[in-house]
Amino acid sequence: MIQINEVVGNTPLVDIINSKMPNLLTRDEELAINKCQMFSASSYVVMNDEELMCVWGLIPPSILSTEVYLWLHVTPNVVGHHFQFVRHTQMVLQEILKDYEVVVGQVKVDAPQNKKFVKMLGAKFGETTGDFTQFRIERKWQ
Repeated sequence: MIQINEVVGNTPLVDIINSKMPNLLTRDEELAINKCQMFSASSYVVMNDEELMCVWGLIPPSILSTEVYLWLHVTPNVVGHHFQFVRHTQMVLQEILKDYEVVVGQVKVDAPQNKKFVKMLGAKFGETTGDFTQFRIERKWQ
């Protein structure tokens, strides 16, 4: 069963990932996740029973912003659980879009599965800069 839990306190997501899946992250990925978590208003861990599926967070540019930056790190444990993962993510995204008009982010150019996943959530893609393509998911109601 998939569970989405908000990380409370100062528990580093990298520590959670490394405890569940040792040697998964490169040093650069650890640094990137630490930096994202530091700027996040909220961070989450998604588990399927005892398997870590992903970690993610929301970074609002300011307190008054109507958009929020979504960052996400998916583990190989999502394989075989795509339908469940997408369905739970859609429900969470609906809640996020109650607070923000737009969710923005970037997806790696060399990660077609991630781009497909974000597209299933309703993303519209923008320009590609370097290794990343920008995306937007907009609220469908006013």
